[in-house]
Amino acid sequence: MLGSTEENLKKITGLQLSEAQQDTVKQIRQFMDQSKAALADGDLERGHTLAWKAQLLSEDLVKPQQ
Repeated sequence: MLGSTEENLKKITGLQLSEAQQDTVKQIRQFMDQSKAALADGDLERGHTLAWKAQLLSEDLVKPQQ
């Protein structure tokens, strides 16, 4: 999940993002960092949940706006 989230973030690199989108990117990165820390501590459930949240947010950023 963290890998696909990172790929989604790469897709929007260089794009002009709104302030709300920039805030979302910051939140995604925070979730990713917290997920990695939880996994390192052996808390697999928390790590998975945080990675899932980051992935959902990143997918929302890259999907075409309608």
